[in-house]
Amino acid sequence: MATTIKAFKLHIKEIKEVIKKLEVKVVETKQALKAKKGDKPKEKKEETEEEEDDEKIDEKEDEIDDKEDETDAIKGGNEKVDKELDQVEEENKATTTQIDSLTKTITTIQEKSEIADKEVIQEISDTTKE
Repeated sequence: MATTIKAFKLHIKEIKEVIKKLEVKVVETKQALKAKKGDKPKEKKEETEEEEDDEKIDEKEDEIDDKEDETDAIKGGNEKVDKELDQVEEENKATTTQIDSLTKTITTIQEKSEIADKEVIQEISDTTKE
């Protein structure tokens, strides 16, 4: 029982460290996106963090799609401008990939946390029955 509790405490500590790293990455990503787009105030709704994250990801993907459409319409006039547009497209793709990766990591951590919680509850129930 004691080893199980130690193991879960270790898992919780690892998860907290990963969450801190993810929070730093999210802040960096937000700053990078703001630097490219400019600061715009957003309305805050009362939703869960996961719904807010999903909504933000959808908004960013829509913006990237819109920018790709705009760049396709503009291309052709100047080679230097075309190169810059291609570079922006690549940066947008990299940002999308990073957002997807962070989303997958957060989902995985949440699933592992839920599993660990269930195991702790089961251990407590088993110990209580004894």
